Parts: sequence; C-alpha cells; structure tokens
Amino acid sequence: MPDSSDIDRYYLKIRETMERGDLPVSGSYLPYLVYTLEAAHDGSQSEGVANAYTSAIFALTLICGAKDFTLIVGGMVGSEFAEDRDWESDCDDLTLNGRIDSRRHFTTAAALQAASNRGFAVSVGEFKELYDTIKSGGFDFTDLAANNSGIRMSNKFMSTPAPNWAELIRSIRSENDVIIRFEGIPQIMLSSPI
Repeated sequence: MPDSSDIDRYYLKIRETMERGDLPVSGSYLPYLVYTLEAAHDGSQSEGVANAYTSAIFALTLICGAKDFTLIVGGMVGSEFAEDRDWESDCDDLTLNGRIDSRRHFTTAAALQAASNRGFAVSVGEFKELYDTIKSGGFDFTDLAANNSGIRMSNKFMSTPAPNWAELIRSIRSENDVIIRFEGIPQIMLSSPI
C-alpha cells in the first residue's frame, strides 16, 4: 500500500486543478480519469507503477468515488487529507456512461482492485448491489458492469510498464475505451415484497 502522504499529494494535485477550473464540473468524467492517469504516470518514474497508480486512484476515489469509500479504507488517508478545506469545485455532476452512479462504481472498484485483488473488489460490488435490494429496492447489473470496467482498467495499468503508459493513456479517446457500453445489460431488477 502507498504511504498516506502519497495519496495526499495526488489528492491535493487533483483538487487544486479542479479549483483552477482546469477540469470540468459537469459532463463527462473522462478528463478527470485521464488527468489522474497522467499524474500517476509522471509519479511512476520515481514511485514505481503500483504505488503511483494506487495513490492516484485512491485520491481520485476520495474526490469522485463512492461517498463511503473512507469507511472501506479507514485510516489509510493521510494527515494532510484536506477535506476540511473549503473546496468550491466538486465532481458531483460528472457522469460516466451518462450516469453519476457509474462514475462512482467504476472509480471505487478501480481503487479497491489497485489495493487488493479481483475477488475483493468484485465481492464489495456485489455486496453493495445486494444491499441496494433492501435499501432502494433493486439490483443493478449496470453497476456491476461499471465495477468490472474499473477493475479491468486497474489491472491493465498495473500490469503495464511505466514507459508504455503514455501510449495507453493516449488510447483513451472516449468513455467506451474504459467502460463497457450498457446496451443489453439488465438495469435495475426490482425486488418484490414478500
């Protein structure tokens, strides 16, 4: 696992870029993802691929992922974690595949995968959907598709040598280069009352 100060550094880098207005506050989430991957690529020269990627994707998840991500990672966020700063920009309206929830699922699954293994990341995603059948009445297969797309991205970047990252990042031209299309995937399966 990366040091909390590494996560802090990426967190502040992303947040400060948002505050300057260099990242959008609505529309596609893709610019955030590309920006974070480029920052991790820069950091990988000195930190190593796994540490740079994991630190950067954790930071992005703290900003744009599941709101409860800190419950999962606990004290791994660092001392300079600046949640108490009065940030004006947020990514609340950013979408992936046209959905805010897909952005959260994709990003959080990518972070969990970077920190653990596929089994854990898949299990957390499935548990969340089972919980949703109780909380909000439905199990959403598109959420699982977003989770698996995030897992796949983490696997790809963490298995690619740093010198090849620039080419990999350049290959991301649209959202469908990182997340599966949802056509043909069942959306919310409503649970029936007993």
